[in-house]
Amino acid sequence: MNATFKKAEVLRYFLSRGLAYHLVYLRWRMARLVQRLLPPDYVPELRPVNEGKEPDFLFEPDDVADLISKVPPTERQCTIDRANAVCRGEFSFRGRDAVVFEGAVDWRLDVAGNPDWRWDLNRHGFFEDLGRAWRYTGDARYGERFAELVRDWIAVNPPEPGARNWTAPFEVAFRINSWLWAWHLFRDCRSIDDATRALLRQGIATHCEFLYRNLELNARNNHLLLEAKALHFGALLLPEYPRSGRWKRRAEKHLWREIRHQFTTDGVHREMSTHYHRVVAGELLEWHLLMLRQRREIPGFVAERIRRMAKVDYEIRRPDGTLPLFGDSSETDTYARFSAAVAGPQVFGFDTHVLAPATVDEASVWRLCHRDRRERSPSAFTSRAFPAGGYYLMRSGGSLDSAMQMVIDAGPFGLDLDPHHGHADALSFDLHAMGRPWLVDSGVYSTHASWEWRRYFRGTASHNTVRIDGEDQSRLIDSRRATNLARVTCHRWSTRGDELEIFDASHDGYMRLPEPARHRRVVWFVRDRFWLIADVIDGQGQHRLESNLHCPDDVSVSSIANLAFRLASPDGKSFGVIAGSQAPFDAELVQGADNPVQGWRSRNSGDLRPAPTISYRAACALPATLYTLLVPDIDALPGVPSIRALDTEAEVRVGDDLHRFEISPIAHRGDSLNRPS
Repeated sequence: MNATFKKAEVLRYFLSRGLAYHLVYLRWRMARLVQRLLPPDYVPELRPVNEGKEPDFLFEPDDVADLISKVPPTERQCTIDRANAVCRGEFSFRGRDAVVFEGAVDWRLDVAGNPDWRWDLNRHGFFEDLGRAWRYTGDARYGERFAELVRDWIAVNPPEPGARNWTAPFEVAFRINSWLWAWHLFRDCRSIDDATRALLRQGIATHCEFLYRNLELNARNNHLLLEAKALHFGALLLPEYPRSGRWKRRAEKHLWREIRHQFTTDGVHREMSTHYHRVVAGELLEWHLLMLRQRREIPGFVAERIRRMAKVDYEIRRPDGTLPLFGDSSETDTYARFSAAVAGPQVFGFDTHVLAPATVDEASVWRLCHRDRRERSPSAFTSRAFPAGGYYLMRSGGSLDSAMQMVIDAGPFGLDLDPHHGHADALSFDLHAMGRPWLVDSGVYSTHASWEWRRYFRGTASHNTVRIDGEDQSRLIDSRRATNLARVTCHRWSTRGDELEIFDASHDGYMRLPEPARHRRVVWFVRDRFWLIADVIDGQGQHRLESNLHCPDDVSVSSIANLAFRLASPDGKSFGVIAGSQAPFDAELVQGADNPVQGWRSRNSGDLRPAPTISYRAACALPATLYTLLVPDIDALPGVPSIRALDTEAEVRVGDDLHRFEISPIAHRGDSLNRPS
């Protein structure tokens, strides 16, 4: 993308935002500028707590013995181990090697040029580890280490304009959560003196006042929503501050508005990132529980939206409980403090499937202290759809080893005004079978990476879908912005057959090409056996077609026949990928290539590792159709499955069985596939 064209695209992007967006953005920028020129006093006036009684929290000191008995012993030990590491000056985040501070912690350190590490360090999620470790063991050194760290942080990081750990309101919001939990976990710890307690309490109030003045009103995505949640949390738990009423009113205003704005009617977070959905669902469920604990009224639409988002978080998980990494997503994150997928069924009592975990985790135990456990009614592990959000789940099975699941992403690119965390991944999918993932999303790597790497992980080539003429489905301008967003239309979703299920959808992302093309994907699921995908590329003229299938980095891939591959896991399981077409497709196995970039996976922020990618490619005239057969446990079959491909139908032989599949005609509306005059 040349500089002139990019400038034109950026201008077009900003013009498309509308006047209201720019007025809000300008107001926010001006407020930040005024605060730099005329720094406010962030230290609110303190008044005594009425009658010495604090507001109800999610647990009380008298509850602790019972809580500890419910935490699985292995999780208690993991928390103690993490707390011990903090006591030794060792800090590790998102699966990266630990950084060891011999003396004082350097709160301003960036590791490998990735600010995410510094953000994780200054979010202070490890304060909860220290607090729980003290509750589990009674060892005073955990309280002493906490007091040492919080006093040092406050001394080194005053809330001054431009101060490095005060520039991001989103990070300030996280610290409010961490410090409030630390306050209650160490509430009766004798190794923390009164002066440190007062400093901590005043520090929480200072964070709340800063956040009140600096909510990211220009970022109507997870940032504003989570900042409003943290501010409301602080207002509910620090009523002794005269300004807490203002904090509460402003937080409620934005909470109610953003919960309406940021979620579809069926509960999917509109940023189309499963990671941010997980984070937001957990944070709002925690807030919901505190509101119930304090017997405060929750608007009906808010409670219902939170229930639905918890249900989505529960259903979209793979059979092993892990998360498909759609959009800007990673396997771990310090903000994933509490799982709505685990606690949601206990809070709302919605039906669960037979693969539901039998126990709740540590974070849920501490938050569900005053909630009665609701009886769950396990149901069959059957297909589900969230059509407003665009997630379609084709699945079957009754145990982890027998379960099969494909999650298809057929939703929008992301939030219309803030598409920062969306990927050009229309009609991509994540596939799990025999207890493990086989075809996956490549991840996020880093939002701070170079344009080449950011474009790869955000672009169409890193997803399990079709790319045409080397272009992304949606036009990516830079690391955050995008235009010409692909729109998906679902034509059919059928799960009522005896053994066959059908998904049929298309998108218009390539209608912008000089010779327009439309990608339609039909997926047939023969329950408990296999999936067949038909990628129909409709249009005119010559085009370069590319269908990529991305494997986990621990899987080995080998060619077993023309257009056919065997995937093998370290524990000896196998999976088959077989393609067929009348068009002249060939196949290439790519891993760790950098020119062009292909065959990489990222599990966490800053993590980069080579991973096998099967790439089917053809240069041909349209229309063209590529069939792809996905078969678990291919080694158990008497021979390699085969496809006899025709334009609108295919014959598939798997073992001794022959299956016929036909692509039904559909009528597209709107855009013409005729070449522009």
